[in-house]
Amino acid sequence: KWTISLLEETLRSTQKESIKDNLTLSLLMSSRKKIQMRAKRVFRSIPPKIFKNYKISLDETLVEAGSGTLPSVKFESVAFIITSKKYSASTISSRFRNATHPVVGFIKNNNFHLDFKSIIPSQEKLLLQSITEALDW
Repeated sequence: KWTISLLEETLRSTQKESIKDNLTLSLLMSSRKKIQMRAKRVFRSIPPKIFKNYKISLDETLVEAGSGTLPSVKFESVAFIITSKKYSASTISSRFRNATHPVVGFIKNNNFHLDFKSIIPSQEKLLLQSITEALDW
């Protein structure tokens, strides 16, 4: 009975009208256009001095959802791709993880990626603080 009850509640939580109340589903179901608008707003707020040592681009991405070694579903998203001639992707990643408000990204093709599909909209100001702290040194 417990299993059926939990399954029923899980199925109810995926109904269209309740997606906005489920943070995970809300983030996963956000359109690329909506994510891009949020990312551009953060991008425009990055202090100009950061761009002296870093190249930050805003690129369309596909993020994977699922578990295990073979994630099963890909979702459209947008990410900051951060590179530097002065610092390695590993160093950049470490600086973000060790910020006052830690941020976890990933390294792909020797570039550090911050994907906005996983950024909670209410935490965008904290993200901007972390970007400034991690890259202004």
